[in-house]
Amino acid sequence: MALRLATMMLCLMVSACGFQLRGNSPGPAVDLPVHLQAGAVTAVTRTVIIEALTTAGVELVAPAEARLALVVSSEQIHKWPIANSLTLNSSDYELVVELHFRLENMATGEALVVSSVRASAHFESDRSNLLASRREEAVILAETRMEVAQRLTERVRFSASGSK
Repeated sequence: MALRLATMMLCLMVSACGFQLRGNSPGPAVDLPVHLQAGAVTAVTRTVIIEALTTAGVELVAPAEARLALVVSSEQIHKWPIANSLTLNSSDYELVVELHFRLENMATGEALVVSSVRASAHFESDRSNLLASRREEAVILAETRMEVAQRLTERVRFSASGSK
């Protein structure tokens, strides 16, 4: 019993450490002020994008003070079935979150980058326990949104460092 408890505590400590370190590569901060226009995405995704940008050191400002504008034009969330079990009690799904964006020079209105970022995750839905499956899907959607926001942040940081 003590060995099982010690093993469980060790696993919890290691998993908590990895969760805190995931996606926190600071790198060089962007010293160009950026204005975010993300009216075409959900409020949750907008909050996640703002958090990812500010954590990465991107300064978000009003349009009059910005040199670059990050326009997130759309968010698409897809859920596709991948496989079913033999008894049809469970199914594997792929969840994909995609953000289409462009980075513009505020002075000229010229688009520096027009692209999209995408993140996906796989999960299993169990028909015998739908409540737990829905909760798992919600957690995976939140994690996938964080991942796509981090990818967007890296693209903005890379593009902004090249436009100085």
